[in-house]
Amino acid sequence: PASNPRPTTWADFWDVEKFPGIRTLVSGAYGSEGPWEEALLADGVPAEQLYPMDIDRIFTSLDKIKPHIRKWWGAGSEIQQMLHDKAVDVAQSYDGRALLLIDQGAPIEINRNQAKLQWDYYIIPKGGPNVQNAQKFIEFVTRADRQAAFCQIFPQGPTNRNAFKLIPEKIARKLTSNPDYMKSSVTINGQWYNDIGPDGLTNTERLVQRWNEWVLQ
Repeated sequence: PASNPRPTTWADFWDVEKFPGIRTLVSGAYGSEGPWEEALLADGVPAEQLYPMDIDRIFTSLDKIKPHIRKWWGAGSEIQQMLHDKAVDVAQSYDGRALLLIDQGAPIEINRNQAKLQWDYYIIPKGGPNVQNAQKFIEFVTRADRQAAFCQIFPQGPTNRNAFKLIPEKIARKLTSNPDYMKSSVTINGQWYNDIGPDGLTNTERLVQRWNEWVLQ
């Protein structure tokens, strides 16, 4: 209820005594996408000190929340269904899935503090047959006015910050890269996931192995 305290950090999400209820978190089966940063933040690691991540500490933290997770979701549609059916009380979610339900009138609110932020990229293959046209396309779709227009069709945060000068405030409040939200967001370090250790495995591969063993325990 709005009159009661609500979880605003990952430490709160992990605090099942103060905030009782059924949880859902992303599965770690894919390695590069998992509840890793959340587990460390919940365990008191400052956001600016997350990387390199301590994998042992991650799973020690996950041990504490595991009994309270109804489902480790692997796709956005699963979150949307659980939220729609009120199958969970507190959920980690892609903001787009939650926003869709909110726009449909669902009694859901988003807390963006300590949100994980990930950028998408356009890549042009070297030696491709249409490099110049690809460059023109990327130049066009990354213009502030084009990104501002796109955001009003689909609520994904623009990478060109100047787009916010052209976006109505009501819509700007829905977007992940809104400057107000980014102040408390955590940017994912993609390089760390690709780093290779002395065993020849990337950190992503190491997380997958550890997850597959842990989740069956």
